[in-house]
Amino acid sequence: MDEHLSIGVIGHVDHGKTTLVKALTGIETDRLPEERERGLTIVLGFAYLKTSTGLIDFIDSPGHADFVRTMISGATGIDAALVCIAANEGIMPQTREHLRIISLLGITRSVIALTKTDLVTASDLTVRQTAIGEDLARMGFESAAIVPVCARTGEGLASLVAALDDLFAERTKRPDTGKFYLPFDRVFTMPGFGTVVTGTLRAGSLEVGDEAEVPDLGIAAKVRRLEVHGAEAVRAAPGQRVAVNLRVESGVRLKRGQSLASPGWLARSEWWTATLQMARDIETSLHNGKPVRLLYGTRETIVNLRILDRDDLNPGESAIVQFRMKPPEAAWDQDHFIVRTISPLETVGGGRFLNTRATCVKRHDQTAIAQLLAASGSDRQSAVLAVAEQAGPGGTTLTMMAERFGTPVEDVRFALTNGQALISMEGHVLAPRQAEMLSQMAIKLVQAHHLAFPTRIGITRLQLVEKLGISKPSGDLVIAALCARGDLDSNGDRIGVRGFDPLAGLDGTERGRIQQLEAKIREIPLMPPTMEEVLANDKRNASRIELLIETGRLVPLYDFKRKNLFLFHVVDIEQAVTSLRRAWPPPAQFRLGEAREHLGVTRKYLQPLLEYLDKKKITRRREDVRIFQG
Repeated sequence: MDEHLSIGVIGHVDHGKTTLVKALTGIETDRLPEERERGLTIVLGFAYLKTSTGLIDFIDSPGHADFVRTMISGATGIDAALVCIAANEGIMPQTREHLRIISLLGITRSVIALTKTDLVTASDLTVRQTAIGEDLARMGFESAAIVPVCARTGEGLASLVAALDDLFAERTKRPDTGKFYLPFDRVFTMPGFGTVVTGTLRAGSLEVGDEAEVPDLGIAAKVRRLEVHGAEAVRAAPGQRVAVNLRVESGVRLKRGQSLASPGWLARSEWWTATLQMARDIETSLHNGKPVRLLYGTRETIVNLRILDRDDLNPGESAIVQFRMKPPEAAWDQDHFIVRTISPLETVGGGRFLNTRATCVKRHDQTAIAQLLAASGSDRQSAVLAVAEQAGPGGTTLTMMAERFGTPVEDVRFALTNGQALISMEGHVLAPRQAEMLSQMAIKLVQAHHLAFPTRIGITRLQLVEKLGISKPSGDLVIAALCARGDLDSNGDRIGVRGFDPLAGLDGTERGRIQQLEAKIREIPLMPPTMEEVLANDKRNASRIELLIETGRLVPLYDFKRKNLFLFHVVDIEQAVTSLRRAWPPPAQFRLGEAREHLGVTRKYLQPLLEYLDKKKITRRREDVRIFQG
């Protein structure tokens, strides 16, 4: 598949954006009759160019102040910008706002096309280019290449294509998250096909036949057909411009601003958490609780702004904020956005979502704010750990983390592992601080159980997890970690402190009776009495047998008819295993009859014993023969 790059074409009205795109690609991006009549771009236009490196998708944005909303919907999905500045006019007010917008969206890579060079003299062009370079540097675009070009004569087009091609080397490839997200910038109906939507694929790959969802409406959809650059395709990659023919429920009307996503991935929520950076070249401040216009994907909505750590956000400042969505809406975590004031219309800030399925965070909660700040940082490990920490003792999953950050699962696993988080084989995650807090609680609970029940080997796994008040996946993670580091022991379903001996809590008389019982059971090795026989002698032996089973000294095994429950002693089992392994070291095989003769026991005892060894994976059975493993 070709390398591809999405480039937004921006700049002041009448600075030659559409003419330049046509000169580069041969494609007229003004689709509407009124656009062509007035020479004014009103809606987003699209074209593409094949270079020596790959395919460039151009998104031609309106330059007039009345259509900034449309420009933003195109800019939120781009990788870089082609900024058109007319040589005869220089940087104009709308150019500045467009540059402010892409800067707030985190788009730092751009090429400046100094257009209409045929309208100025060579000396004036040099002066203008120097002045523009200085002005751009003050706005943070000092590294942008400035390429003089004339779309009418073709002068400079080759140099411009080369500068645009250089952007491929600088870009960060969009990861395939395994989940797709496509905001609609166009929706229309085609005879014979039905509903068609277009947009820039923000996350994941999309394939023909994929089941999908329109999360804004909560309805299902299916991908019937795909087009990329006007050609039918089976698959679209992250970042590509795509047209999608959808099958939706009868009567459903889709519209621009909605989106398509993997089923169940995005959910509507009232609270969204984000980082908000205020523009530096403005005079407006935002007050906590103020309604603002939020532009994300291809959508604009009015929301209430909550600034978590202060009352006012001033020009140049940044903060963790929450947007209250009424009604609840859905979007992708990691997507970028722009904030504009309601009246007068002014672009004042922008940023990136941290969690579009958040809960209301208490203002001035320093611990919560610190975690959110860490999650918003450029240090991926710290950010990943902070998000895991926010999940609390219930934990999260690698899949959810990968979706949250828009990055492969293995990258998230690497960051979490380096940060000492706990991760289960199934992908459940516990942050380090949560894991340590739960570990200390678990140890105290097990110790308290030993004090309350000194003759029991430990607390059951289920009881311990319930007392911790956490999910089973989190409980299993904590218990496994404590057993691995030697603080606790797992004996079947019982969890106890390492080295704890319930027999030590018995008085001398009772210990003596238990020892006598063990000796009685071992009188004839590997041919032990049944539970019924032991209890017939003394009913009080029931609690003693239970204790010996819990401590792993006795192993109760049914015969093949499940009529007799034999009480094998663990020492006898271990000795039998040693003897059989010496007689038939792997890969040697043995049969039940051979083992019976070797050990000198009858089939009714040996068969349950060998089946027990199979279950414990000490031996492996193949038809009528067995072999020791390892």
